[in-house]
Amino acid sequence: MKASVWLWLGLIVTPVVTVIGTLARLARKEPPPTLPASLTRHKRFDAAARSEATRAALARQDGAGGAGDGKPAD
Repeated sequence: MKASVWLWLGLIVTPVVTVIGTLARLARKEPPPTLPASLTRHKRFDAAARSEATRAALARQDGAGGAGDGKPAD
């Protein structure tokens, strides 16, 4: 085969092999990273706690003349 054939074959095959290798590496399942204790000691809000906090914040806002209650804001 001529050198130009090998050149074009290499130019076509190399990116294809690179893409297949990258996809194979991305497809591997990896365990989640271990977080330091300073990040894991805080508990995230659950849905009930989050909705209760939102409800309390809206109640405070409404009591202080918040928007939508017909009273002018201070």
